Amino acid sequence: MTAIHRQVEVWRTSGVIGQLVRFGFTGLAVTGFYACVYWPLATYGHRVLWLGPGAVWPLVAGTIAFLAAAAVGHVAHSRFSFRGHGSRDERTAHRFLLVQLLGFALNQCFIWISTGPLMHGPTWWSLVPAVFVTPLVTFGLQRNWVYR
Repeated sequence: MTAIHRQVEVWRTSGVIGQLVRFGFTGLAVTGFYACVYWPLATYGHRVLWLGPGAVWPLVAGTIAFLAAAAVGHVAHSRFSFRGHGSRDERTAHRFLLVQLLGFALNQCFIWISTGPLMHGPTWWSLVPAVFVTPLVTFGLQRNWVYR
């Protein structure tokens, strides 16, 4: 137990816990925004856009939702989640983009696996790993590589 207590103390004094909490709040809001854009488009997009059934299929909806959420997330994470941590330069922007592309690829895989030919599930299934897996992966990369 003392090793765990020491590690928690290191995280507390280095600011990791505060960043994780801020990232959690911001990430929850951005993930909620992603879900609010993705699910209606994936489920009812053909009605909204006055196209035939299935015209906006889940992967297209995921792309649209990702682009919207990435724009919001970049501003929110750089100004709130990781404020005062690391530097902000052109390399930071490039690294942020690479991490976001990885998050996009993860979410697209979740969509394809859950709604595609493998599982034929409803569009909301892909939101479960998108909410619980992708944020943990992107937090680790943003904390240790993007905003270092």
